[in-house]
Amino acid sequence: MASVGRDWGVPMFRIPRGVETVTVKTPTISYDASKNESVSWSEQTVSGVLFGRPSTEDLNETARYNGVEIAYTVAFPKEFTGNLRGCKVVRSDGESFDVLGDPRAVDASLCPTPWNRAVDVAVAHG
Repeated sequence: MASVGRDWGVPMFRIPRGVETVTVKTPTISYDASKNESVSWSEQTVSGVLFGRPSTEDLNETARYNGVEIAYTVAFPKEFTGNLRGCKVVRSDGESFDVLGDPRAVDASLCPTPWNRAVDVAVAHG
């Protein structure tokens, strides 16, 4: 995600764009008669999603998901109640991220902001 600045040769990172509308792709796994796995994806548009840099304050080896580097922490709005395990989050520019783990929403009454679920995502390859 880092690119080298043209003038100074220093890394430049994408600045989070604020509140966005994304597509959440949810997998459905099925098996044929020969027990071959088939994955189909359903899509849902979610508005009011906020991308931010992940926190490093409590970073240790147990916080890493199988050695995957977390690209963003994405805040999902309270209105979104779907399950995100195994999902992909796709930005409007086509950039795709894999959801890490099984993020759960915090009780909406405990969150004064429009968001109640922090979701760690990693760059999706393929």
